[in-house]
Amino acid sequence: MLARTFISIILFNTTIFALFYLIITIILRNTLLLLPLIVSIVAVWLVPYLYLDHKRRSKEAAIERNLPFIIVHMASLASSGLNLKEIIKIIADTEEYGEASKEFEKIIDYIDIGLSISDAIKLVAEETDSQYLKEFLEELLLALHSGQSIREFLEVSAESAIIHYKSQNEKFIQALKTFSDIYVGIVVTAPIILISVIIVLTSLAEKVFGLPIPLLTLLMVYVIVPVINLSMLIFISKLQPK
Repeated sequence: MLARTFISIILFNTTIFALFYLIITIILRNTLLLLPLIVSIVAVWLVPYLYLDHKRRSKEAAIERNLPFIIVHMASLASSGLNLKEIIKIIADTEEYGEASKEFEKIIDYIDIGLSISDAIKLVAEETDSQYLKEFLEELLLALHSGQSIREFLEVSAESAIIHYKSQNEKFIQALKTFSDIYVGIVVTAPIILISVIIVLTSLAEKVFGLPIPLLTLLMVYVIVPVINLSMLIFISKLQPK
C-alpha cells in the first residue's frame, strides 16, 4: 500500500511538471523540447508499474514455491491433533516459508482483530497475489463450511500438492534436457566452427563484414558468447517452476 501511495505521488508530481513544461514549450515555440518530455513521461509512468508487476510476480513465485511444503506441513500438524488456528499460527511463525508465511500471518492478524477464521481465510484468499494459494484457501473454506474433517482435507491436499510439485519439476527437467541440446549447439559447437572458419579466413583476407578478423574474434568471445549465455540463463529462469 505504501509503495502504491509513493508511486501515485510521483506520478502526480510528474504530471504537474509535464503541464508546466508543455506550457513553456508552447510559449517558446520549440517543438524539439517535446521529445525529452515525452520520453520522461513514458519512463516515469512505465517504470513504476513494471517495478510493481515484477514485485508481484516475485512474491507470487515465492509463495507458490513453498506452498506444497506448507500444505504437507499443515497435514502433519493436523494429524497430531492441532486445530486449524493453531496450524495456521505455526505456519505463520515459520520464517523459512518467506512470503507464504506472511500470508498466513495475515489470517492470524484478522482473527486477532475479531474476525472469524472463515472470514479471515476468505479475506486473505481475495487479497493474495498467488492463484495457487487462493485456490487452496477457497477449498479450505469449502471444507470448513461443509463440515468436512480438516485433517482429511489437508491429507488429500498434501497428496495433490506433492503430485503437483513433482509434475512441475518433471516438466522443468524435460525442458532443460531439450534446451541443453540447443545450448551445446549454439554456445559450444557453433563458436568452435566459427573460430575454425576465422582461422582459415586470416590467411585469405584481412577483414570480414568490414571488421578486422582479430576484432571479430574478440567480439565473438567477449560479447556474443556471453550474451548468448546470459540469454539462456534468463530463459531457463523463466522456465523454472514456481
